[in-house]
Amino acid sequence: MKRSLTLLFLAVCALPPLSAQATLDEHSLKEWLSILWEPHTDTLYARHSNRPFRIKIRTGATLDLLSFNTNDAANEVKLMSEPIFKVGAHISYRNIGIGFMRGIKSLFNSHKTQDTELFFSGYGRTVGGDIAYSNQQNYILTRYNSCGSNKRVQGVSNSIIYGNGYYVFNNRRFSYPAALTQSYLQKRSCGSIILGVSFYYNRLKMAPTMIPQEITENTLAPLLIEWLQRFCVNINIGYAYNKVFTKNITLHASILPSLPIINNTLYCADGKTKRERFNPTLDIILRIALIWDKESFFTSLSAILYSNKLLNSPIGIRETYTRTQLSFGIRF
Repeated sequence: MKRSLTLLFLAVCALPPLSAQATLDEHSLKEWLSILWEPHTDTLYARHSNRPFRIKIRTGATLDLLSFNTNDAANEVKLMSEPIFKVGAHISYRNIGIGFMRGIKSLFNSHKTQDTELFFSGYGRTVGGDIAYSNQQNYILTRYNSCGSNKRVQGVSNSIIYGNGYYVFNNRRFSYPAALTQSYLQKRSCGSIILGVSFYYNRLKMAPTMIPQEITENTLAPLLIEWLQRFCVNINIGYAYNKVFTKNITLHASILPSLPIINNTLYCADGKTKRERFNPTLDIILRIALIWDKESFFTSLSAILYSNKLLNSPIGIRETYTRTQLSFGIRF
């Protein structure tokens, strides 16, 4: 017994003090996070901004294109949402940010919420991601079969939630945040292969009476969709590049094709609910941005495009969602 107590006493004495142990754990955690989020940077190519806070005021527009066709392409209907012009703001600290945009018309009507977009992002040079919500209404019929049109339709609502995560292979030299949130500055032109995962949730509602009768008589098949709900998880692999023209001007472009690993579609057609558990599709994400950057302030013009095949059979449905925006930001 005495020997056991002696060994226990020696073991306790060998341990560092509690405060030192806590400091050690905290240091280890910071080092682990540093390896995960901010590995050593090649400062000849990119550098972190010395000012951690950023506030951006931005304005932009969203556009949603929907295309319906039968497998034999005999019937085709195309819808386009009215461009919604929005204003908003984005606040970020280092790699973490949150923002919103709202339709200019909705600012004067507190009951309208369909023109609102919400964003949350965490963009590191190695890993990062974002999640956003958007809702589109007020569509125009642009085409039916071989005939053009420009008729406003009622009863269409399209809600979208999408998220992206990424890993940058050439993370020492290429900076994704330099293009996305301006928390970094790209000093020399550089690119990288991007590996990612994304999810996409879409709920589309269509009133059966939304199309004029003279059109529905000739295009019954594509219009039988009353509502559709799709959830998919994709693996993305592509390439991104930052082209530095001068000390203050950078052009970013990236393309990420997406292959689904989960693609679950539930829809109602002709009054009957049906489910497709896997529809092979090839989706794509495109980004482009032009940044003019000074140390204390910056401005950027950017666009992002999501192209998704919502359903292959019995009706082919493709959605192309585009968001463009002009931003002006300050760092402090």
